[in-house]
Amino acid sequence: MLIDPTGKLLQMNEMLPYFQVLPFSDILFQNYIFSGICLLIVNGISNLVAVYLIIKNKKIGIILGTVFGFTLMLWTIIQFIIFPTNIMSTIYFVFGIMQLIAGYITYVFYTQENFRFDLNDYKNIGKNKENIVVYFSRMGYTKKIAYESRF
Repeated sequence: MLIDPTGKLLQMNEMLPYFQVLPFSDILFQNYIFSGICLLIVNGISNLVAVYLIIKNKKIGIILGTVFGFTLMLWTIIQFIIFPTNIMSTIYFVFGIMQLIAGYITYVFYTQENFRFDLNDYKNIGKNKENIVVYFSRMGYTKKIAYESRF
């Protein structure tokens, strides 16, 4: 889109008339430069920032990756409304769903791996001899000691 603003290189030149019925089409949609810049910012750079934060093991990277998967789905839904159905939009919608699901699963695993236990948060442990407090992990191992009441 930025290399060939006419869209002929990507065989998208026939879709340009669909853009030209949108608001501000006389300014923004005479070619694919504006669309290419928007795609680069919304779906490109934002996901690269999320990847960088995930590599640095930051929780916000996981959250942003999930949000950007949802953003990709919204972007594609707008394409479904504006353009006729095409395989490329459908594929990107599926990628958005997969990114959203992967982000959610990663967030759940991150939360489980970073579970913090402080005995001071559980002041009633050992006071009622009929209760037991146990933490189990979905990941197949117990991260913290199970505290049980003493008889």
